[in-house]
Amino acid sequence: MSLNSKITCERLWGFECELVLSEDSNYVCPEEDHHDPELHRLVTLAIDDGFDPGLIGDVLHGRKRLEPGHDFIKFLSYTPEGRKYAAHSVNVPTYSVEQVKYISSNYKLTEVASAPNTAPETLEYLATLGSVSVRIAVAKNFNTPADSLRRLYREGPFEVILGIAQNIAAPPDLLNTIAKRHLAAAGKYLATNKGSNSEVLTLLVEAVDPYTRIQVAANSIADEETQLQLAEDPDWRVRYALGRSKSVSQNVLSRLFHDDREAVRSAVAYNSGTPVEILEQLATEEAYVVRYRLAQNSKLPLSIFIRLLNDTDQAVRRVSTTNPYSPFFYGESEMRKVVEEQPHYSWVNLLSNSEVPEDLKSHIRDNAYLQRDIALNEYMAMDRKNLFLLADLVADGMLNMPFESQLHVVQQLCHHPKDSDRLEEFAFHVLRENDFSQEIRVRIRSMITNNFKGESTRIQAILRHTVAA
Repeated sequence: MSLNSKITCERLWGFECELVLSEDSNYVCPEEDHHDPELHRLVTLAIDDGFDPGLIGDVLHGRKRLEPGHDFIKFLSYTPEGRKYAAHSVNVPTYSVEQVKYISSNYKLTEVASAPNTAPETLEYLATLGSVSVRIAVAKNFNTPADSLRRLYREGPFEVILGIAQNIAAPPDLLNTIAKRHLAAAGKYLATNKGSNSEVLTLLVEAVDPYTRIQVAANSIADEETQLQLAEDPDWRVRYALGRSKSVSQNVLSRLFHDDREAVRSAVAYNSGTPVEILEQLATEEAYVVRYRLAQNSKLPLSIFIRLLNDTDQAVRRVSTTNPYSPFFYGESEMRKVVEEQPHYSWVNLLSNSEVPEDLKSHIRDNAYLQRDIALNEYMAMDRKNLFLLADLVADGMLNMPFESQLHVVQQLCHHPKDSDRLEEFAFHVLRENDFSQEIRVRIRSMITNNFKGESTRIQAILRHTVAA
């Protein structure tokens, strides 16, 4: 397990594990049952695909059941080790052959034929029925026996053959036959089928339809030879999908890194499998979209993370601090170092990131760096979102700030006339919480007057309140 094992264990098993240092200098969980290779691989894949660890733990350990169409049930069906969990984790009853014989509703039969927990013998019976919708559902179900799928292929109709093309557990020879005989119509289904072998994918690379080639590029089982062929595809969307693929080889990533299309290079920047030396070069890219995607990388080295926190582009700086992986990927001491050394537009967004641990947020709020008087030009460097977040933190009592700095915030808020209600709220807070002299109150009035010109009734109301002693 990686450095985030502690969090993974806490959310998957419901308690926090004390990590130990392994021989290869990685912190790992000492609980033996948390090292089940099959389960660990499944959990890792699920987390990489963006599923919540809490949901993963609840489903895999039988604490929660899902509907058959849920995205996580579909994810489990992609791998042989996941299918057994999918079959036991759906919130639908099972039916025997005898029970199915008494069902007259075509809709209900289709529902039974689609369920991941329907037994192979029941599906074998359903495959003999005349309803096309039921036969299509049987053709897609990963529990359907191979002999039944072959019979369905021979009997048709063609919609049933397309259903077989989507079945991740269909026999490889049957998928090969469909690819050879029905490439134009079935190619896009075979390309998204994670059960398609390299022979099928090789055929699909030659498809005229670019969407089929895009799906092949995104398929996690394409071998390096196929990937190298796709890396030269004339359609940039194919190369983009390849750059985003989690299974793309480093050799192919190195080739895509030199692509003349910004979008393709941005895909390489986003890919968590991209080598560090390439990421370091991408951090110096002139194209903003490349650095923006780089800031979203889930395994960004700390040195690049800090560099992006100080990027010249506001959007890059913002997305750097809202990356949900960064607080987990770096150690606590490293994150504290980042907080203490970075300017306001970095740490303010960290306070808004729901994934940042509360103790780190407390450190941010309590750090002496945040309590000093800040020069006006530091607030001018903050974008609108961070500026209003800062004002909210001060108004809610979550951040202490010297009165001179509060005046600077009011002054910067004045540059956003469309948000006059936010300015009013913060100005009232500043006046209420500070024993300002009449001179300071007039300064606040002048700030507002110079920027809003007092045209509307709303602004006039603000002026009347801020000038009151």
